[in-house]
Amino acid sequence: MRRKGRKGPSVSSPEGSFCCLTEDLLMDILSRLPPKPLVTCKSVSKTFHRLVSTLIHSPTVPGPLSGLFIGQVDLIQEEMESYEYFNLPGNGVYLDDEINMEDSLSFLPCDPDTRVFDCRDGIILCGNADSDDGDICYVCNPVTKQWVVLPPPPKHGFSSTCNYDVNLALALDGSSDVFVSHYKVFLFVTLNDVTKDENGEPLTYLYVHVYSSKTGQWVVSNGYLIGTRLRPLHKRVVFLNGALFLAADPSLFLMFDVEEQYISVTNLPTNSDTPEFIPSVCFGESQGALHYAYHNDLKMEVWMFEESEWVVKHKINLKNIGFPKPLLDVDLYEFPIDVEPVDILAFHPTKDAIFLRNQGDFLCYDFTSGALETVMRCDSGATVSMWYLVFPFSKCLRILANAHQRV
Repeated sequence: MRRKGRKGPSVSSPEGSFCCLTEDLLMDILSRLPPKPLVTCKSVSKTFHRLVSTLIHSPTVPGPLSGLFIGQVDLIQEEMESYEYFNLPGNGVYLDDEINMEDSLSFLPCDPDTRVFDCRDGIILCGNADSDDGDICYVCNPVTKQWVVLPPPPKHGFSSTCNYDVNLALALDGSSDVFVSHYKVFLFVTLNDVTKDENGEPLTYLYVHVYSSKTGQWVVSNGYLIGTRLRPLHKRVVFLNGALFLAADPSLFLMFDVEEQYISVTNLPTNSDTPEFIPSVCFGESQGALHYAYHNDLKMEVWMFEESEWVVKHKINLKNIGFPKPLLDVDLYEFPIDVEPVDILAFHPTKDAIFLRNQGDFLCYDFTSGALETVMRCDSGATVSMWYLVFPFSKCLRILANAHQRV
C-alpha cells in the first residue's frame, strides 16, 4: 500500500531519481565508471543503454589501458621478427566477459606472420612479415575481430641502390562518429643521397602516400625537400592534435600536418653523452601532450612539448629507481654497455608513467609516486640482440567501415 503525501520517483520508473538529471550530467557520471560496471548499466533502461553504448563507442572518450603489443626487432636489420600481446593486470579493462585478447591477432589472414606497425585507440595497423613497405597491410579491431585489407600503395620507383627508409602510421579520421571508425594510413618514404647542398652535404626528400577509408584509395602527395640530412627512427609515430610526429636521427623530429599536409623539422632536446643506439630514446604521447625521453646509462630526462618548445619535466637517476635483480646475474651499473642498457619503451598514455626494460624485466615506472611495477619477465639471454617496439592498447567496440569479420 502506497503512503499518501510521500514524494519521490514512481515505482514504475526504471531510472528512479536519475530521471531529473540531464543527459550531459549522466554521461559525465557514467564515464567515470570502470568498463565492466559501465556495460552492466546498459540494462537499467533504454536511455542508459543508449548513453552507455555512446560512451563505449565514442572516439573522443579514451578507454583505460588494456595491455601492450610488444614487437621484437632485430637490432642490426631493424626488422620486426615477432610480436606478443600482454594484458596489464588490475586495470578493470574488460568491456565484456566474452571479450578477451588471448588469441591476439590470430583472426587475420596474415596470421601467423603478423607484424604490428601502429596502434591508435583500439585500432591496429599491421601486416605480414614482408609488408613493412606497405605492400600488404591490414587495419583491424582485435576486440570486434574486424579487418580491412589495404590495396598496395603507389610504387616509389626508387632504384634498389638508393638509400631510403619507410615508416607507416595510422591516424583516426576526425569525422568518425560514435559507432564507425574512419581512418587514414600514412606511408612515409625518406630518400637520402640524391641532392646535396652548397657544402656538398646530402639532403633528404620525403614522400608521403595517404590511404583514406572513405575513398578506399591511396593518394600520392608531393615530395618534400628537407634542408638537412636526417633519418626517421624506427619508432612509433605519434598522432596528436591533427599532426603526425616522427623522431629522426640526428636529434630531430618531423611534424606532418594531416589536413594541410606540410612538413616542419624541429630539434629534439638531447645530451652529448647519449649513446648512439635506438633503445636510449623514446618519443610518444602522454596525458594529451607530446613527450620525449632519453638516458645516458645512469640518468634519464623526460621533456614535454608545450607552446612550441621543449620543457624539462623529469630528471631521474636510474640507479635510484630500484630495478629488480635481473635474471642474468650481472651488475648493470658496473658494466652498463657490455651487458645491456636500460631500454626506454613507451609512455603511458593516460598516466605520468613510462615503460622500461631492464635486462629481462619489462617495467612501468610512475613518475608521480616513484612506484615500479613489473609487467612481465623473460629470459634476458634472448633479448641481447633485440630492441622492442611497444604499442599501448585500449580496447574499444567501434566498428570499421567496410570491414570483414571472422565468424
